[in-house]
Amino acid sequence: MFHDVICPNRILTGPGAQAGAVQHHSGLPGLSRTLCFPRDRRGVFVVPELIYFSGWKFNISKYGINSYSSRGMESEKDDFNIIVGNKFEMDIFKVSLSLFERRLEAALLSQTQYGESHKILDSKGNLLNEIDPPQTFQGKKEGIELQLDWTDDFKDPRTGLRLKSTYDLNTSEDADSPEYYLTSHGLTFYQPVFG
Repeated sequence: MFHDVICPNRILTGPGAQAGAVQHHSGLPGLSRTLCFPRDRRGVFVVPELIYFSGWKFNISKYGINSYSSRGMESEKDDFNIIVGNKFEMDIFKVSLSLFERRLEAALLSQTQYGESHKILDSKGNLLNEIDPPQTFQGKKEGIELQLDWTDDFKDPRTGLRLKSTYDLNTSEDADSPEYYLTSHGLTFYQPVFG
């Protein structure tokens, strides 16, 4: 069982200032953690209105992922297996430079993840395979983001354009895993249709 708790806005003084707290309970007595930090809606400002830092830490004690053999038009709704794990950790950190009232943003990011899968179930929850010892997976990604924003409102755009480009380098964690990079470019056009 997991619970998220967010502290109310305006605990700190200043426009848009707030404090956030995230608390996760593992379901076992005495195993919970709370993180409380002052932040803006974007993250913690290192240089006010110019450079900010944001980060997330996930520590999940149990998870299930639906794994589809194929997702074509011919696949059935129950055509998947469930991969169950007892540990998943992910850290994401990002430092952003924001210019011209968020019209131009550049960011450096780092992400690491680690997990363990220990059984495979069918779509009805019946055990297909027990994985002993658990299969582990891990990864590390570093990247650059660039975003140009010509919208009327950054958080809730109604009209305008937004261009976002990312470059991610996924480094190998061992001799058996590949090192590769991904680039992606997205252009979003906002135009109200009704009203």
